Amino acid sequence: MSLRRLVVLFVSCLLFSACGDDGGNANNIVDVPDSSMNNVNNVDDMGDMDDNDMDMGDMANTNNNGGPSCVGVMCEAGLKCVRGDCVAMDAKLACDEVKDEGILPVTQAHTFVGDTTNFVDTFDTACVQTVNNYSGPENVFRFQVNARALTRLTLTSSATNVDWLMEVRTGDCGAAGESLVCSDPETTQFVAQPGVDYFLVVEPAIGFDTGPFQVAAQFQEQNCTVGDRTCMGADIEVCGSGTFACANGCNAGDCFGNTCAVAIDVNGAMSFSGDTQGYTSQFNFENEMSCSPSMMGGIATPGPDMVLRLPGLTVGQTITVDTTMNDDNDNAIFVLTSCQAPSTTCAAGRDLGDVLNYTVETAGDHFVVIDKLTASPKPFNYMIDVQ
Repeated sequence: MSLRRLVVLFVSCLLFSACGDDGGNANNIVDVPDSSMNNVNNVDDMGDMDDNDMDMGDMANTNNNGGPSCVGVMCEAGLKCVRGDCVAMDAKLACDEVKDEGILPVTQAHTFVGDTTNFVDTFDTACVQTVNNYSGPENVFRFQVNARALTRLTLTSSATNVDWLMEVRTGDCGAAGESLVCSDPETTQFVAQPGVDYFLVVEPAIGFDTGPFQVAAQFQEQNCTVGDRTCMGADIEVCGSGTFACANGCNAGDCFGNTCAVAIDVNGAMSFSGDTQGYTSQFNFENEMSCSPSMMGGIATPGPDMVLRLPGLTVGQTITVDTTMNDDNDNAIFVLTSCQAPSTTCAAGRDLGDVLNYTVETAGDHFVVIDKLTASPKPFNYMIDVQ
């Protein structure tokens, strides 16, 4: 028999069900299942579950409304699909098991107690950004506060070698909720407002980790105006945001280095660390021709910046600024001969890099501004050396 005839017979078999008739489907048509897994004509498709015959669809008994990743997933009897995986029918889903903690008085501490054992992963927190790199199963708590308060959350667990994530969101338990804060370190803080439903999401960073945990909540009632800045020792408290570390101390409601007026003096080698949320944006080097290495105009730097003053430099001295050590900010580094924000003229600039080297061309005071391409709140670590 020729190959051509074999092909014709095979196609005919598919079209007219001449081969493999199971006798239980009046239409006997091969069809692709629709998203509901139930075709109107009861055809012999991949998803027939109630046509009294034993085709492949009889294995797919549920999809549990698992979302797009469960479309077309076939699970055996007694299992359900969650995010593309077949799991036990009695597996717990966090948003179906939200623990309601009620309205919490800010005059006393509170402890959230949970255990992710027997739960399955149902959504990603904002801490998990990599596609298909799902984290572990979640627990979710709903709560309100009775007054505006700076809320500090600290997680502890008896489970060994588990890296925990915490997220606070509003509006909804699941993916539709708006993330306020998400923390990989097992402590975070935010300002809670009365009358708002908050959802505290706790999950292991690794999918197969589970275990018990406790989250201690401490409150500090806020009676200030949002945005007010107050020094708290060497740190700064920003009303409505929290308390943040300054690079070199705080005075009169300002972190040292926040503006030209309180620039940090540098002589020799020094290092600085702190939190960008303690700083404001004084500079934006967008379209500043002298501040771009390409001389094509600088890129936008709307994020918070820090100002360092290098007094009395002489021609030939070198300046090295390094922001690569334990720092994942999108930094931009600039050297100025005068500090007059927002107007700027640069002696040197590095708008797409984390290290700047500059040899002094004109004697006198110089200023280094370390700026950000985004306003994302993150810790920072800088090193500067003047030789």
